Amino acid sequence: MLNLLRTHVSSKLKFNAKIMLFGEYTILHKSDALLIPLSHFYGALDFLSKNETISLNQLESHKSIHNFYNHLQRALPNSEMEKLINLNQLKSDIDKGLYFNSSIPIGYGAGSSGALTAAIFSKYYKKNNDIQKDENLPVLRKKLAFLESYFHGKSSGLDSLTCFLNKGVYVHNDDLKVENVNYTIFHPFIIDTDKARLTGEYVKMYNEKCSNPEYFKIITETVISANNQCINYLKKGDTLNFFPCLKKLSTLQLAYFKEMVLPEYEALWKMGLESDNFYLKLCGAGGGGFILGFTPNINETTKLLDEHNIKIIEV
Repeated sequence: MLNLLRTHVSSKLKFNAKIMLFGEYTILHKSDALLIPLSHFYGALDFLSKNETISLNQLESHKSIHNFYNHLQRALPNSEMEKLINLNQLKSDIDKGLYFNSSIPIGYGAGSSGALTAAIFSKYYKKNNDIQKDENLPVLRKKLAFLESYFHGKSSGLDSLTCFLNKGVYVHNDDLKVENVNYTIFHPFIIDTDKARLTGEYVKMYNEKCSNPEYFKIITETVISANNQCINYLKKGDTLNFFPCLKKLSTLQLAYFKEMVLPEYEALWKMGLESDNFYLKLCGAGGGGFILGFTPNINETTKLLDEHNIKIIEV
């Protein structure tokens, strides 16, 4: 299980993890999406200490940033980002032992690369004084997507944008809006499956499934509709309609995203649907990492899952 003790990052500028509450996979087909910061986990740029033992994770992070720098050296020329990232300063800091001191789990759908991208952009973007965090979101998203694409091959920029703003981000018809929605009344929680996964593998699997016209029709007509309705009810604070809609989405995901649901959690998923005590859904790509849930009664759900030796983290 994850160590929930937060990594000490002193007074450095911290970047929270993120959770996509709704929109996983379907955002590829222009569905709505809603992302929020996850303050339980965060990271900050820091330097390796000469007076303390250096861990393997610290060394791997330092190496990862160095590889990221090498990538930028090749990618920045002739791009719109040319001359915007201070590569000289980044290289100088790497030589001093720069790494990302983070408690965000990798391969969990919590935005570990998004937070790192946000941190790098925040410190080494040459026009920092011109950044308006609440204006021109599409341009900001595009720049962050360019940087984060190193980690995923192709990035929407939404993870890093959420981490950079440290605010909720709502996507509708490809338009962006900062969304400070009160989601706490729906009591979202996450379950740690204790298994990391590679997003790319599951996205590839999903795209292959979408090559089937019948499957693609279900996604675009039924799943997207349930996804968008859930977001609308959540934004309105409508608990009466939200949970029945979420139950529908949870049922659809179990049926049509079965490969993304770990077999050892299928019974728990069904238990939630049958009891109406809680409802589970994918958190990001699925296949491991976190599972996302909502409940109308967090105390009852906590007690029930505790009886099954399952600990939850309230979002």
